[in-house]
Amino acid sequence: MRRSHTYLQTSISESQDDNSSSVLVQKIKLNPILSEIAQLNRQLAENVLSPHETHAATEALALRLDEWQQQLPEPLTNIPENLFAQSASGSGGVFVALHIGFYHFSQLLYFYYLHQSISSYPAAESNVFAGRCRESSTALCELLYAAQALPGAEVYYSMVGHALVISSTVQLHILLFTDDENESYSARQRLEKNFVILSKFQKLWRTVDHSFARFQEFHGACMRTKADLEDPRTTFRMDKWMIQFLMEYSKPLEQRADLQYRSPADSTGSNFYESDTVVRGYESEFRQWTSTELGIDFEGAWD
Repeated sequence: MRRSHTYLQTSISESQDDNSSSVLVQKIKLNPILSEIAQLNRQLAENVLSPHETHAATEALALRLDEWQQQLPEPLTNIPENLFAQSASGSGGVFVALHIGFYHFSQLLYFYYLHQSISSYPAAESNVFAGRCRESSTALCELLYAAQALPGAEVYYSMVGHALVISSTVQLHILLFTDDENESYSARQRLEKNFVILSKFQKLWRTVDHSFARFQEFHGACMRTKADLEDPRTTFRMDKWMIQFLMEYSKPLEQRADLQYRSPADSTGSNFYESDTVVRGYESEFRQWTSTELGIDFEGAWD
């Protein structure tokens, strides 16, 4: 019996090592695509690409993401059965993080088109790519909810918190701009859950302290875009500020020059993010803001 028990322990340990190594290989394959997505977004911010070049570059990177997903070994594909199996083997967290990375890279690739899709005369591909951004954001959220509910699959990496911030801004965009009541309701539900999860992340990672400020900044941009789509000062566009918002998640986000709103930072100076007391006060104000302006209920998010 002891021998059998030892063999079982060894088998489980080897299984964990094999799974982790396999996930690591896939992560190594996926990560280089992020730098190219970042480079594309910087070019978009600098306005150096023609519409044709932008579309071609987006399609090329989309193809690479699709190819990565299609070449995954069957045990690593994102289906419920694999999530349960990976969690049981002790590799649930790295499995979830791998796929969250994929969905995050996808939403970063298509994020530019959210604003393009609500312009007065959006191109057909803008609507298609914006739809993919929304789909990637939703898939990321739903996977994270499943992981949170399954022992052994939880992920509390700071990068996951940032990915959820970006995903939540996409959901906020849906909430503010969709005419579909079902989509609006679903986006609101996801935002409620996301804020609860981010509150947990905030207790673990200092960099997530900036998340609530980023949400309010994004909301200000969206509301100004919605109010006047033709004003270049208020459109939600890809620029240097947006690059910082999307890619530089460990840094405090500077206020965008064309957005003016009151926040706790206005009265606390440059050390605003260094004070735990102020951060907690900001979170409280943010909760009040989301409740008043968006009708989001934190307390009932998991009911």
